[in-house]
Amino acid sequence: MLAYKICLFSTLLAISAAFAPHSNGARSATAPSRKLVGGNLNTAIHSASVSEGGAAPLAQTSDDAAPLAQTSDEDDDEEWELEEFENLTEPDFYGSEWKIGTLMDGKKKIVETWCRCVVKEDGQFLAIWGDGAEGKWNFDSTNQFFSISKDTFGGWFGKQIWAGAVEDYYFMEGTVRGWSPLSPASVVGQWQMKRLGIDPDEAGVAPWFETEDEATEDEENNTEIVSKETEDEEKSTDVIAKETQDEENSTDVVAKETKDEEKSTEVVAKETQDE
Repeated sequence: MLAYKICLFSTLLAISAAFAPHSNGARSATAPSRKLVGGNLNTAIHSASVSEGGAAPLAQTSDDAAPLAQTSDEDDDEEWELEEFENLTEPDFYGSEWKIGTLMDGKKKIVETWCRCVVKEDGQFLAIWGDGAEGKWNFDSTNQFFSISKDTFGGWFGKQIWAGAVEDYYFMEGTVRGWSPLSPASVVGQWQMKRLGIDPDEAGVAPWFETEDEATEDEENNTEIVSKETEDEEKSTDVIAKETQDEENSTDVVAKETKDEEKSTEVVAKETQDE
């Protein structure tokens, strides 16, 4: 009985040792995300990147595969594209004042007013409107999205929110969403606004005007491209017509040579008959 217990205990130890985790020496680490920052300028690299501290690729364990791995790294370097863009932060809006033009649905007149983004001592973000109304403002730095709300008296008549993506430090645009006790939330208008207290030369031209200029330039470029393609097609047609004419001329020459050969054959036959 004792021998049976000893044998059973040894078997259990062997099974436990077989299923115990073994360390293979490989380590894994989570590489922190990186940014190339220059002042307030971030550099985005649109490419697939390899995490630092990861396990070495198996291809590098072979001396024959080393040149292939190096070639792959060179190809990855050629596919990388650097794009520079400016990311705004929340402090960029502290105490800022904006002139806002709003065009509500069904209206033909743009209503202009101003709004100030205030940070209270308790950390609350307060929006003060030019018509005496108040609301709240918020900026999502991750998604670069800005919004300002405007509350009605006691909130009994609903709320309106001016919101849009931020692509410029001096100018913004977006849509107005609103709701009331009698209507659900929906888009009720459009807005554009510019930062006040800034030198116009520093701010430059609003992006929506630049878009129109770029669209006109693109149309002109497209027209030039179409004209060039048409001209190339005409030249190609002329070349084909010339080649066809050359082929016809070549056919005429062959026919003439054939005719001359026939005449020569007839002459030889006549001389033979005379002999």
